[in-house]
Amino acid sequence: MQSVSITELKSQLSHYLRRVERGEDILIRDGTGPAAKIVSVSTNDFRAEELELAADGIISLPEKELDIDAFLARISHRVTRQSA
Repeated sequence: MQSVSITELKSQLSHYLRRVERGEDILIRDGTGPAAKIVSVSTNDFRAEELELAADGIISLPEKELDIDAFLARISHRVTRQSA
């Protein structure tokens, strides 16, 4: 994963966005350390409303697909423990 300062990102934004579009993640650093990460998003994976909410900073889009079996195993374990 490429790491870049905010200043460098601002001066070379198009360059870094092209890299993200090709699938590379970019870690953005501020003066104190990591501040954010830019990851590629396929617009086919999300509805227009979700993309708008994400652009407005209201929601965060998932970085990877949900492993439903792992998720169900985790919650069923919790439900079983709480029911006992």
